[in-house]
Amino acid sequence: MAPEAACPDDLWSIAPFKGRVFAASLRRLYCIEAGKVELLDLESLGAGPFGVLSAFGDTSWSIGAKDVLSFDGQRWSWIA
Repeated sequence: MAPEAACPDDLWSIAPFKGRVFAASLRRLYCIEAGKVELLDLESLGAGPFGVLSAFGDTSWSIGAKDVLSFDGQRWSWIA
């Protein structure tokens, strides 16, 4: 489990995907792997706020109030 200080936000959704765990707060997305929390830099996509995470098949999804993002295991993409 990741230390609380490593993730200062209230988390709204958590979903495992391809050996990693992704967590979403309203303002940020995190990746938790091997007990370490990494803040994902998605500013280039202009995405947010975040909300619900889901994984199906080879794709993980982030569905927020304004944006839908997909993740193929390598790269996040803005869908809508």
